[in-house]
Amino acid sequence: MKILVTGGTGYVGSRLTNFLKKEGHDVSTLGKVSDADVNVDITNFDKVSKAVRNFDAVCHLAGKIGAKDSFEKPMEYFLVNSVGTLNVLEAARLADIKKIVFTSSLAVYGTPQYLPIDEKHPTNPKSPYGYSKLVAEELCRNYSELYGITITIARISYLYGPGQKNLLIPTIVSQLKEDKIVLSNLDFKLDYIFIDDVISALSKCLERDKSDVFNIGYGKSTSGKEIIDAFSKILGKKLNVEVTDPKKEDEQVMNIGKAKSALDWEPKISMEDGLRKIIETA
Repeated sequence: MKILVTGGTGYVGSRLTNFLKKEGHDVSTLGKVSDADVNVDITNFDKVSKAVRNFDAVCHLAGKIGAKDSFEKPMEYFLVNSVGTLNVLEAARLADIKKIVFTSSLAVYGTPQYLPIDEKHPTNPKSPYGYSKLVAEELCRNYSELYGITITIARISYLYGPGQKNLLIPTIVSQLKEDKIVLSNLDFKLDYIFIDDVISALSKCLERDKSDVFNIGYGKSTSGKEIIDAFSKILGKKLNVEVTDPKKEDEQVMNIGKAKSALDWEPKISMEDGLRKIIETA
C-alpha cells in the first residue's frame, strides 16, 4: 500500500513510518520540517492539495499537542488541528483517496462521567486542544458520510516511551541520578500506553474497511506513586521524591474492549516493561 503519513517525522509519526516500511508499505512523510519527504505546512491548502496525490491511504498525525499550551494559543491549535485536518480531508477527497486514519485524543472526553471511559462517553473537552481535536473528529465523520471515505479515528490516551520530553516520566528519568526527584504532583491516576502499542494499533486501524472510532489505551490507570515505585523496583533502590503541589485529580482510564474485538489488538507492554525500555535507552 502507498501511504502518506502527515507529521511523519514527529515522535509518533517517525515510528509509525518505520514500522509501516518494515511491513512492506511504500511510505512518504509530510510535514513542515526539512527532513520530511514532502515539506508542507498542513494549514496551507494549496500546497497540501498538491502533495496529497497518488496515495492509497493517509495517516493523519500532524497537529499541535498539549492541553496546557492551548489555553495561551487557542487560535493556533484550531488552525493546525481543525483547519489543518479539513485541508487534509479535502485534499484526500479531490485525490480520490478512500482510506484515512486520524489520531485524536482522550482529551475530547473531558472530565469522566464514568469509568472506564468507552467510545459512547459524552464528549466535553476542557481545553482548546481537546475542542480542536473534537472539531477535527466531526469533520472526519462528515467527510466519511458524505464522500464515502473510510476514516478510522484513534483516540489515544497518555502515550509514553523513549525520547519524550517535558512530561512526567521524562521528568523523572532526567532526575534519576540526582539525590532527590522534585515533582509537582503524584496524586493522579492516568491511562498510560507505551509507544510501540500505539504504533501497532494504528497499523491495525489501516486495515479497516469501515469507518469507526476506537479508544487506544492500556485499559488500566496508573498513579504517579506507582510509577515511582516501578522505577524503584527496576533500579533496585528507593527514590527520594519531593512533591511541591499535591492535589487530588480525576482518574482517567479507557475501556478498550471495542479495539480489542474489532481491531484484534491489545496492548502488550506493561508499565514496568515500558519504563525498563526507557531506562535502557536513556
